[in-house]
Amino acid sequence: MQKKMKNLIKDYCNYAKNTLWRSEDVVIHHYYNLNQFYEYVSLRKGFALSLDTIEVKDCLDFIAYYRTTPIQSWPNKGKLPSQNTLCEKTKSLRIFFEYLNIIGLSTLNRQAIPKLKKTRDTIDMVKAPEYQTFHQAPLFYEDKEILKLRNQLLIEIPYTTWLRRSEVLRCTFEGFSSPNRQFDILGKGGYIDAVFFTEELRKKVAYYKEKLAEFTKHKPIKNDLLFVGLDNKNRGKPLTPKYVNLLFSKYSKKLMEAWKITRSIKPHMERHAFATNCVFAGISQQATTKLMRHRDPKTTERYYHLNNNRLRGEFDKLG
Repeated sequence: MQKKMKNLIKDYCNYAKNTLWRSEDVVIHHYYNLNQFYEYVSLRKGFALSLDTIEVKDCLDFIAYYRTTPIQSWPNKGKLPSQNTLCEKTKSLRIFFEYLNIIGLSTLNRQAIPKLKKTRDTIDMVKAPEYQTFHQAPLFYEDKEILKLRNQLLIEIPYTTWLRRSEVLRCTFEGFSSPNRQFDILGKGGYIDAVFFTEELRKKVAYYKEKLAEFTKHKPIKNDLLFVGLDNKNRGKPLTPKYVNLLFSKYSKKLMEAWKITRSIKPHMERHAFATNCVFAGISQQATTKLMRHRDPKTTERYYHLNNNRLRGEFDKLG
């Protein structure tokens, strides 16, 4: 039974990736959370472990145990898990048992597992001067010309479009060669969404494609993705959202050490900047919601960052 449950966890992760269209990082987190739960109930029930013996109380006890257990790994070693981490573990359990109900292997009702509420961290937008400085970072901190071009696009595309990290990494050269400056991409939740881009960005992508062809002429890359590994070990492999996070952290650290920026820049801050720029460009909230590909207009409102200087400029238009 224990081996079967291990296999069910793997089956669920394949289901989350291929049917629910979850990103690789999300699937890895689910796999880690469910294996923790499996080890916990295995220690409690031993040879008596079976799907029929797992109760809601086991799920609640697992969350309670994890809530009071210090983290053993760096960089948060010794600290207690955050509320958001507990929410993610609860979410993994709820979706896993929903999957088991779908395939007829469990009668445990996922609704009986409480849905914890996250503490919403305030994400600020990247300001225009910060973006201009950050966009130049690859020119200073990368040795190869091809990496400078690739990483500048990796910074620029989220700022000038609505794309999230995982969606940016699905972009292709074919998409950016579209004559009407738009293409479709698989977005969050499995929706097919339209992406619009400027003529200037199209030219930059075309130039990068030309330089990439020169760089890889002796060992061509077979896929059409914009963002792939260019070193010998990872040549041609798609970049991951984790790689993007590490790259932004690397540039942020170097720029802060050089006193060029005062805070760390996160990829999602560019998405907030896009929404705010839409407001001050005179784009309606309805159109901004469509461009951002939000299903609920209230979600879009959380992306607006209206400081007093900008508001004063809008107010002066009344006069």
